[in-house]
Amino acid sequence: DAHIKDVRIAVIETEEATEPQALIMKISAYCHLRVDPNNNTKQVSFNIADLGVTTCGFFDLDTATSAVLLPTSMFFTASGPLDNILAVDINGNIQPMSLKLSPPIIRLILHAIKTLVLSAEKPRPPPAPADLWKNKSLI
Repeated sequence: DAHIKDVRIAVIETEEATEPQALIMKISAYCHLRVDPNNNTKQVSFNIADLGVTTCGFFDLDTATSAVLLPTSMFFTASGPLDNILAVDINGNIQPMSLKLSPPIIRLILHAIKTLVLSAEKPRPPPAPADLWKNKSLI
């Protein structure tokens, strides 16, 4: 079993703004794997609870200013025989999603995406040499 509770991911609008806005995704998740060798079956269930997105000032992440995605939940199960990895039945249930979009929120989303793309395109420093921490003679 794996539990992830109340994880918050912040995506900042831009690095240059003095008071940048951010998108905050909050999520809780639960995953359970059950294997029954007697019946030759496996089943995994995955539940995402309270998935939601809000906006706020980056320096005040605890105070949401607008809801973008109202909290929703999803549940998926996959089951099948142990001896055939390709034979899997998948079932799922997704609660209705409610998005609240306005021109400022759309602008925030576009700026956040642009910031993510630009940061991915920045040159990265070369990796450290493999022998960096080996003792070396000074003589």
